[in-house]
Amino acid sequence: MEDTGECEDDAGAGAVSFERVLFEVPQIVEHMSFASRRAVAATCWSFFLAMLQRQICDGWRPVLNVFDARDVLPHAIADRVAAGTASTGTAAYRGLHVALTDTRALLGAIERCRKGKGARSDAVVAVNDVVRAAQQPGAAPIRVERVTSMGDQIALSRNSRPADALADLLAQPAVCGTLWDLQLATFPLRDAGATALASAMPRCVGLTCVSLTSCQVGGEGARALAQVLGKLSLLRTLELSDNPLGDAGVSAVAEALGPSRALRVLELARVGSGAVGARALRKLLGRQSALEELWLGGNVLRDVGARELGEELVNGNARLRVLDLPDNSIGPEGAWELAQGLEFCRALEEVCLDDNRIRDDGAAAVADALATSPTLARLALRHCGVGDRTATAAARLLQGCPRLADVNLARNKIGDAGAKTLASSLERSRITDLDLCENRIGVRGGFSLGRAVERMSRRAEVRLF
Repeated sequence: MEDTGECEDDAGAGAVSFERVLFEVPQIVEHMSFASRRAVAATCWSFFLAMLQRQICDGWRPVLNVFDARDVLPHAIADRVAAGTASTGTAAYRGLHVALTDTRALLGAIERCRKGKGARSDAVVAVNDVVRAAQQPGAAPIRVERVTSMGDQIALSRNSRPADALADLLAQPAVCGTLWDLQLATFPLRDAGATALASAMPRCVGLTCVSLTSCQVGGEGARALAQVLGKLSLLRTLELSDNPLGDAGVSAVAEALGPSRALRVLELARVGSGAVGARALRKLLGRQSALEELWLGGNVLRDVGARELGEELVNGNARLRVLDLPDNSIGPEGAWELAQGLEFCRALEEVCLDDNRIRDDGAAAVADALATSPTLARLALRHCGVGDRTATAAARLLQGCPRLADVNLARNKIGDAGAKTLASSLERSRITDLDLCENRIGVRGGFSLGRAVERMSRRAEVRLF
């Protein structure tokens, strides 16, 4: 956080960009130690407090976006912010735009600030209590755009179930009119919580991102959510991975997401989906013309599910960039069926079929289907039971795909012959990362690859061990 010279005591002081300074902090602390993170946070909040005390932010709308406040926002700092804000009067606080994240300390500070109290208070203030208090006549307005949970560490209410308190929060006028990002990954909603959440979500018409990854939501909760998801016309990202939805839950969600030009990312990895869910997803692909990323890893689609997806992709998906299908019990036949559709997806950038026993027949079919892709950047065929034949097909990919930079063929059966074929294509490729670990490549194959890397004009990493 550099000194911009904007903190002088003159008329230009009002130009201080709090939003820029405060939003830089999460990027800065990402690689810092725990102690350093707290030190940076303390400095940041002290700076903000100083600005409040000088009443520079009167009429401005700085944004407070606290990153994991359990680590970096001690009660002492929160109390200083509350005391400083209260001392500047209502005008300064009225200009404050608050993005609520995982922090009890800051919420307590806001509540104490509203009451004009700067004294230390250890009581946990529920999120919905803060929002309701802010809506009282004469109270400073709070504008909530993002609600984030760090799993079960967040305390949303003292006297009710967390899911009910969360639903109450979303129902508040301060939230439902402006909320666009709902991130509740690892929050233990379960089916009852998902149902409560679904009852409040229809009011949040501006939602563009909903993340309920690993929230213990089952089929019943998925059906409740499905009733509202189709009404969110601006929804761009839906993340439901690592929940026991089953085929019934996946089908309900897929059917609820009607024709849309908004949805870009759909994550349904490790949700227990099989062939029935795949059929529902096939229909979904036909309706979602703007879908760019489909994450379905860790399910049990098998060959039948792969065929369902492949047959729909034959119709062409102009915008699909990522197709993630690792660990789905797909065999050679399913991979071949899928490959028939991949040929028509001309925007694909990443295809992952890791941990599927597709063998040479299936892998070669996939590679041949993508051989002239103008956009393909990554192909992952790790632990697929493939050998030298697939290496030969991958060599053709290296020459035919101008953007291909990352190929993962680790934990397979590629020998010296396959390694030599790959080596012959490296020099004319744009590859930067080729993973051949845990194959059957010996000294001769390794020597050929090493010589090829030396001749390349760009830096590339080829891993053999």
